[in-house]
Amino acid sequence: MLLTFVFSVPLASGSLLAWQSDGSVAEVVGASYFQETDDSDDSIQGDPVQDEVLGKLDLRLRELEDDFESHSDDADQTAKSSEDTAKQTAESLEQLKLNIQSLNESVDQLEGTLPTLVRHNHGRPNLTLFGRIQTDYWAFPATEPGIEPLEGENPQDRFIIRRLRLGVEGELNDNMFYRYEGEFANQRLRSYSDAFLGFNHLPLLNTVIVGNHKRPYGLDALNSSNDNVFMERPLIIEATNFEIRRLGISSNSYSDDLQFNWRYGIWNQQLLLTDAAPPTTRIDQ
Repeated sequence: MLLTFVFSVPLASGSLLAWQSDGSVAEVVGASYFQETDDSDDSIQGDPVQDEVLGKLDLRLRELEDDFESHSDDADQTAKSSEDTAKQTAESLEQLKLNIQSLNESVDQLEGTLPTLVRHNHGRPNLTLFGRIQTDYWAFPATEPGIEPLEGENPQDRFIIRRLRLGVEGELNDNMFYRYEGEFANQRLRSYSDAFLGFNHLPLLNTVIVGNHKRPYGLDALNSSNDNVFMERPLIIEATNFEIRRLGISSNSYSDDLQFNWRYGIWNQQLLLTDAAPPTTRIDQ
C-alpha cells in the first residue's frame, strides 16, 4: 500500500509548488488564493463612464430644480391673480346689491306716489298685441265687354289688401277677458271686427261674450282667417252668414268628455257702421 502526501507553497505569480511524499515536485498553475486589500489605497483610478453618467444625472437634477422654482413662481402668480379676481367679484356683487336696493326704493317710492292712477284688482292682468296683413291678387286674363259696366272701365290686374288688422286682447281679472281688433284695409273707412268683453267659468253658462263678435253659423265661420286654407270662406257661409260679426250676447260650453260643444246667443241683425261704409265695402269677415 502506497501513501502519498502533498505539501504546497504559494508563489508570487499565483502558482503553487507541491512536494509529494515520493520526493517529486510539481507546479500547479492557475491556483488562486485570497489576499486582503486596503480600500484606502490612493492608487485606484475612477471609471470614466461612471463619471460621465454621474455628470449627466447632476445636470438633470439641476434642470429639475430650475423647473420646480419656475413652476412655484407661476403658482404664486396664479394664486395672486385668483385672489385679485375674487376681490373684484366681491366688490361687483356688493355694488350690484346696492343698485338693486336703490331700485327697490325707487319702485316703492313710485308706487307710493301713484296709488290712485295705477291699480288692479287681481294678480295677473295682461295685454297682448296681435295683427295680420293679407294681400289679394285680382287677375282678368280675358275680359268681356259686359264686365265694364260693373267695374266702371276695362278692369286691370291688380293687388289689393284683403285684411289689415291690428288689435289687443288680454284678461282683466281672474275670469274676465277682452278683445278689440281694428280693420284698416279700406282707406275710406276705418272699422273694426271684434270688440267685446267676456267672462269665463260661470255657473251653467260657462263662457259669456258681450259685444261685437262672431255668430255660430258654421265651424268655418268661427275659424280664424289666419288658419283657413283659402283666403275667402265657402260660398254657403257667405250666403247664410254675410258679415259674420254682429252686436249681441252669446254663451258657449262643452261636455265633460269633450265630445260635444254648443253655442247660442242673441244678436242685432243690423250691421254696425253700415251707413258710413260704401255699398261695396265689406267691413267684416
